[in-house]
Amino acid sequence: MVKYVNPSLTHAERKSAATYQKSDSIDSFCVAKALLSKFDTLHDAQPSDLHWILADLVGKRRLLVKHSTATKNQLHVYLGHNYTNYRRFFSGFDGKAALSFWERYPSPSAIKDTTIENLTEFLWEKSHHFYTINKAVEIMDYIDKDGYEDLPFQEEKDSIITLTVKQLKANQELISGIEEEIKKVLPQFGYKLESMYGLGAINAAELVAEIGDINRFPNADTLACYAGISPIRYSSGQTDKHFSNKMGNKNLRQTLFNISITLLTDPHKKGIPKNQYFFDYYNKKISEGKTTKQALRCIMRKLTNIIYKMMRDKSEYREPPRKSPEENLAHKPTKNKKK
Repeated sequence: MVKYVNPSLTHAERKSAATYQKSDSIDSFCVAKALLSKFDTLHDAQPSDLHWILADLVGKRRLLVKHSTATKNQLHVYLGHNYTNYRRFFSGFDGKAALSFWERYPSPSAIKDTTIENLTEFLWEKSHHFYTINKAVEIMDYIDKDGYEDLPFQEEKDSIITLTVKQLKANQELISGIEEEIKKVLPQFGYKLESMYGLGAINAAELVAEIGDINRFPNADTLACYAGISPIRYSSGQTDKHFSNKMGNKNLRQTLFNISITLLTDPHKKGIPKNQYFFDYYNKKISEGKTTKQALRCIMRKLTNIIYKMMRDKSEYREPPRKSPEENLAHKPTKNKKK
């Protein structure tokens, strides 16, 4: 029999020691103490190669996304020194055409000898026939307003921008490759999480990777507690308070947060969210006096219930029927007036 010892238990055992140290031998000793003292409450370890592969792919993608975000922030700083209005050049400064432009023309000194025709041809090719001469003229107008003054060590600064762009493009290619591998592995679990509109394959993979075997959770409440969504109760004497839970699986909680935001988002800016049921539930909580943060946590809690049942039964998502405004008014309870 093999038991799974959560790292938080090891950390607690290490903190309870007289001296706070960390080494392989001390970690092993803390794991042994936690195993002996909490043997009956620990979950059985059930390693699964399929879960391990998916978790490893999701972890690698998460690290690459984090690294890409840091690289984008660096590129923002570098471009701001060379192009004052670089944000106006393209709708997204990290798109394929935009990155190709920064790599080819890292500063105004690299583009000052380029004609409108050459720039149009370059943008036409890199954007797959999306940008025309109008975009080339627009960019050149911005550059003319900024001027073509060379800064000290301009050649070295241009080289840094070029290397940063290449690094960002390489990360994007790696992320795309990992996402393709994730889409191949995910169907082997038999879950139908993607049947919920607004929940894509990557978010579904993150849920499965962090939750693992759904059968180790007896109900949705334990899953919510594991994710750190359920409030923590503090009771002592006549004091009975509830606080927000800042513990639990941070990656799972962040994934549920991202999905909740996506479900409430208006994709086309036309007043229609991706999931009307969750949008109505969110507005209901707001009307009850909850803050936006509290209402969003309620969305995450309800989402946890639905995801738990979908994974446990391997069922598709079916949106609950919504009552019309007339039906809601008809079933609204009336208060008895005091005589």
